[in-house]
Amino acid sequence: MESRSQTRRHPATWEQNTGYNECVVALENLCTQLCEYDVLPAPEELTTIQELAKEINLEESTWNFLRHSNS
Repeated sequence: MESRSQTRRHPATWEQNTGYNECVVALENLCTQLCEYDVLPAPEELTTIQELAKEINLEESTWNFLRHSNS
């Protein structure tokens, strides 16, 4: 029987096969959490999220629902 660690795929292999990496997953998760908890990022934070998303070719639907606060 294989141990759990033996059945896991190496992160580099997973990234290569799926096109995703931990940064992409983290940014997707951040956007989801901001929305679910009704958190409004400051304008500069939203700009940073948008720039990062574009840089890593994240689908616009992942972040375009976010709105910034008026502060």
